[in-house]
This record gives sequence, C-alpha cells and structure tokens, in this order.
Amino acid sequence: MSFSGVNTAQQLATKFSGRFQVLLIEKNSHFQHLFAFPRFAVTSKVDTHKAFIPFTPGTFANCPAGSGVVVRAGVKKIDKEEIWLDRKVEVNGQGVERVPYAYLVSTNEDRRVSNELLTDSDTQVIATGTKLTPPSTLPSSDKADGVTYLREHADKVEKSSNIAIIGGGAVGVQMATDIKEIYPEKNVTLIHSREQIMNKFHPQLDGIIKQRCEELGVKLKLGSRVKLPAKGYPTDGSTFNVELMDGTSVSTDFAVCF
Repeated sequence: MSFSGVNTAQQLATKFSGRFQVLLIEKNSHFQHLFAFPRFAVTSKVDTHKAFIPFTPGTFANCPAGSGVVVRAGVKKIDKEEIWLDRKVEVNGQGVERVPYAYLVSTNEDRRVSNELLTDSDTQVIATGTKLTPPSTLPSSDKADGVTYLREHADKVEKSSNIAIIGGGAVGVQMATDIKEIYPEKNVTLIHSREQIMNKFHPQLDGIIKQRCEELGVKLKLGSRVKLPAKGYPTDGSTFNVELMDGTSVSTDFAVCF
C-alpha cells in the first residue's frame, strides 16, 4: 500500500463516516515509500529505519473516530461477499480470517493479479498502485527485513567503484545523481534506451538533467537497450560488462536496473 491506497482510504473514511467503516487491508508492516527507499539504499550514513512509516495511528488519525481500521494481512481470495485473508486478525475486537464488504477498491499495482483473486466475474477492480524493481519495492513485507536489505544494498554501493544505473526514469536519475553527489570519486554511468532522459516528461527536462549530470560527472549511455542476463547481474563485487543491443558495453562492478 502506497500513496494511492492510503489516500483513497482516508477520503472514503471521512466522506462515509457513520455509514461505512473502511478497512485498509495491507500485507506490509509499514508504508512503502517507493521513491524514498532508493535514497536510503545508497548510503549507510542515514537512519535507515526512518524510511519505514507506521500505518497506525497516522493513517486514520485525522478521520472521524472509528471510521477506518488498518488490517495487516494478505488477501487469498475475493468473492462477491467476503475477502479471504492469509491469517487470522482482530477486527473490532473479533478474530476473523474473512471479512465481509459492501464495496471493494483494490489498489494492487497489477490488475491481472487482482483479477486472479476474484471468484465473482462481476466484481470490478481498480488497479492504481505502482510496483518498481528493488530497491524501490522491497523483497519483504517486514520492516526489520527491509532495513537489513537497504543497508546491505548501501554497503554494496559503498564498496563499488564503477556503478551502472539502468533506466533513465525518475528513480534511475535520482539514484545516479545521489550516488555521484555522495561519492564523487566513483564512476557512475546512467544507461537509458532513449536519447531523451525521462522521456515521458516535457523535453526541456531532458536538457536540465543532462546539464546536472555533466556538472556531477555522471556518464550517460543513451539510445540503446541493455541485454539483461536471465540470472541477473553479479552482486559479489566482481567486474563485468553490461551489454547493449548496439554492440557496445559498459564495464561495472555493480548494476541497478529500473
């Protein structure tokens, strides 16, 4: 659950207080700040645990009392009357594994996954979430595991000399420039398949980013896709090549793909 899900739940709880109680069902122990995690993943000189924001009491703190409840659980199945959870939880003082609902809003990042949970074909799914590759989306739903993962990722960045960031979208640009600002002695190469960085945005943004990359010393490799290996890139600190479709390659000892 990220921005869209929390905001939706808050608005519904406020608007329909007294008519419905909003249950925010979430498998993660803490709010998943997809765009903050990469910043905590490049240096160990931060309080990594602060990247994880508790859902309670803040989620419904400004909503009418009792209008919203956070339920930590995964969803196994959805039928036309109930949501089947992957564990027993306490809701309004009762232990339950299934919760009835009148209306359902799913902010799952993948509409296909949401639809696979449905047993009633007439139920509609709204898929508004976002899922990015690690370290944006973490491989665990628990805070403790997430903190460990981010610190281990930061340790790999700190030990590397030649770093390749694959993907010139917002997160790729953010990570490449963050690393170069914190570690100006490292070689950082931003690889993007288009000639324009952050090509989904206004073309003038491309010029601003390229100028900043030049100021920082971030190298750019644009206009060709990478050949992603089936087993991923090495993470043991050894030197390897990131190969591109145009026949060129970038030598690196750590690669992050967005």
